[in-house]
Amino acid sequence: MKILLVSDWFKPNLIGGAEISVELLARGLLRFGHQAAVASLRKATRLVREEVDGVRHFGLPMGSVGRSPLDATRTNVDSLLWQLSSEYTSDVPKHLGEVLREFRPDAVVTNNLAGLSTRIWNVARDQGVPLVHSLRDYYSLCPFGTMYRGGRNCERQCGPCQLVTLRRKRHSGSVPALVGVSQFILDAHRDRGYFGNAGTTAVIRTPYEAPASATPAPASASLGEKKTVIGFIGRLHPSKGVETLMAAFSTLKSKDLSLLIAGAPHRVEYGVTLRALAAGDSRIGFIGYVKSKDFYDRVDVVAIPSLWNEPISRVPIEAMAHGKPFVTSTHGGIAEVPRESGHGASADPNDVAAFAAALEKACEQSRSGATVADAAATARRLYSPETIARQYLDVIEKLRAGRAA
Repeated sequence: MKILLVSDWFKPNLIGGAEISVELLARGLLRFGHQAAVASLRKATRLVREEVDGVRHFGLPMGSVGRSPLDATRTNVDSLLWQLSSEYTSDVPKHLGEVLREFRPDAVVTNNLAGLSTRIWNVARDQGVPLVHSLRDYYSLCPFGTMYRGGRNCERQCGPCQLVTLRRKRHSGSVPALVGVSQFILDAHRDRGYFGNAGTTAVIRTPYEAPASATPAPASASLGEKKTVIGFIGRLHPSKGVETLMAAFSTLKSKDLSLLIAGAPHRVEYGVTLRALAAGDSRIGFIGYVKSKDFYDRVDVVAIPSLWNEPISRVPIEAMAHGKPFVTSTHGGIAEVPRESGHGASADPNDVAAFAAALEKACEQSRSGATVADAAATARRLYSPETIARQYLDVIEKLRAGRAA
């Protein structure tokens, strides 16, 4: 089959984990012998045809007014202007129509759509191409894609969000097959009346290319240290729960523990705030942005204390693949990973004592080294690019069979 994956961004424009997932899905499809291509936004004035690391790519000219997510200086106003422009005035749907006529895919899988707009669903429908949408964020419900405001998760859509996303809700009726990276993100949309015509639905996680073998012993031991290292990796933002993690860690008084925080702050002043909070505890260290492999080589336990309802996170899957015990937040869809895999644990990050206790238990598990190989094998079985690609192919085949009937 010829399958076109559509995403707002693709290499080298990596904004978050979604772009990595799209690339790995493309590679998984290619390994099965299918023709997979990706269409995403590019800074260009006309359609770009290229190959990116062995993956066929169509670059769609942006055309939207306002600063894109590639601009680190953009504000919330810029973000809203960018989205409204893409929703109503950009030529992205026209360019995607050109791609569909040229590539002639047997199916289209859309992913994150900020800057592309939900109008592209109608383009696929009008050209008679089977369409699957993969929910990875809250774009259809919230202009900022998070359903998180003022330090709190939004229990319902506010008036402005309902107004801005009204067309998105209407366009969602054009989607016949719907995938969510978690049951939580699927329910968040279906319970609000979105994607009412999606007769085929499935939960398919994010893929991860696991290392050939997991770290055979605690990282601290391999470095000749006695300490057990708890690690956090990700963007340093209040919604990620880093402050809560630091508070939980501070209750663990053992001098044989340390906390390693990897990632860049969303704003410089927030990085200053975090360092000030850690000033009284020499066991806490900040290492900035590092490659994920380097991070996992340096830690024994991984913490994912998100306060916002993240649809999913790559981090628990990565931790499992590297044989590291991990503790996730109970918020959003992240806790579905330890439930389905049988590895890791979950605790409410708002309950400092409970999260600290879960971390302490994970440290004990790390020191025993009992489940390293088993966790890594589970990650390769459940979340490899081939496994995830096969699940998408199942959805596509069901959709195509239904159309044929």
